[in-house]
Order: sequence, then C-alpha cells, then structure tokens
Amino acid sequence: MAFEEVLVSIREGVGTVAMNRPDKLNAHTPRMGRELREAFLEMDADPDVGAIIFTGAGRAFCSGADVGGFQARVDERASGDVADAGPARREVGFGHLIRALNTPVIAAINGVAVGMGFTMSLCCDLRLASESARLSAIFVRRGITPELGSSFNLPRLIGFGKAMEMVLTGRMVGGPEAAEMGLVNHVYPDDQLMEKAQELGQTIAKNPPLAVQWSRQLMFQGMDGSLDSQLLAESHILDRAFKTEDHAESLRAFFEKRDGDYKGR
Repeated sequence: MAFEEVLVSIREGVGTVAMNRPDKLNAHTPRMGRELREAFLEMDADPDVGAIIFTGAGRAFCSGADVGGFQARVDERASGDVADAGPARREVGFGHLIRALNTPVIAAINGVAVGMGFTMSLCCDLRLASESARLSAIFVRRGITPELGSSFNLPRLIGFGKAMEMVLTGRMVGGPEAAEMGLVNHVYPDDQLMEKAQELGQTIAKNPPLAVQWSRQLMFQGMDGSLDSQLLAESHILDRAFKTEDHAESLRAFFEKRDGDYKGR
C-alpha cells in the first residue's frame, strides 16, 4: 500500500512507523488511522522485523486529532443538519490493533503528544521520550473525555492518583517528569532518542521471536486476569516454549558463548 500520511522503514531487524504530517504536528486524521493500521500489519507480517518503533516526523509525536473534524461536527449540530448519532464512530481501536500484533511496539515520543497522540503512546509496549517531549491527557480542556483505553492504561502505568490528576487537569508533563512518574521508560536528549529506540528494538529483536511473542501476550493478559488464570496460562505457554527449536538453540548459544540463530519455531 502506498502511504501519504505515514512513513515506514526497516533497519537491522527493527521497523519504524512514523506519522507524517509534520506541518500539522502530525495531527491524526482518518486517513492516517487507516495507514497506521496497514503499516503495523505489514511490519508484523515481516519475519525480519523483531520490533517496531512508532514515532512522528518532524518536531512532534502527535498533536492529537485534527481539530477540523471536531469543528465540523460542532457546526453540523448547531445548524441542525445532522441528528446526534451518539458516540463518535471509530476505526478498529488502536489499542486492540497493538495488542493483536506479535511484534513489540516502542513509542519514541519526540515532541508534543497530546490527546489522541498521548493515548496512542499508552497503547504501546514501551515508551521512550525526548527531553523536550510534552505529554497531556488534554481532553477536559476541549470539553471531551479520555479515549482509546487511556482511562484503563494510564492508572495501570502511573497509579490512580497521578492518572486522575493528569485527566482532570489536562496539564502538560515534560519528558523528565514523565520518566520520574513511570509514564515513560526512559528519557533521552532530543538528538539521541531515535538511536536509543533503535538500540532497544535491536536488543528485543535478537531474542527468540516466539518467546518474545508469548511473553508479550502473557504480560498484556496479566493486566486483565486473575492470579489463578495467569498461573495456568504461564504454565501452558512455558511448556510450549520448552519444546521449541529456539529454546534448544538458546542453550547451545549460551554454552558456546555466541549469539543465537533463531528461526521462530
């Protein structure tokens, strides 16, 4: 698929998907949403991609949904041209998309990440931020409410009290503060962010792919399930992992003091 609002690339086992409306601070549009979905699915289907970096072109990660769409809905309702159709229509949820992948996704937050940009970053496996990054659950300041699972993800990342403060105030959080509160895993100087994301992606990509995929599934499942269900799932998947060729290769590589040559089986 030819993309207009997304850039894709692959380097040394790590794919990069970048939102590409830099003149609009990568404001999200329906077209961008469709292209992101296709880009992530294509990367996930590529056996040579072991991790995916998600970022924005230019000086921003994503400034949220394109406000032109918001104003159009306000104007339509004010004029009586359309009836209130209830909840806004959405493409297949970004959170569901990311969870359905087999490949880990690293958000490299390179600037402003507010509203939808903020919530998309919460859906990712890991988050890295630049020192100049600014993050906000800005919804209340626009007279709307959290979306894309942010009311689920945010408290689990930083705790209920801090999450409530971010949601009810809509205040901006800088990169260093985001790292301090656990909102992002690490913060780096602006000019080092993408290389650090690439290094992290390569570290993940060097591991046996089935072990990465199954471990990732267990971690997400653990956010929703009970201890008993999680112990059962761990036991089942661990038994499968012990029987893989990659497990045997990992032991040979360990004793021979070399990197493993993993086949995903």
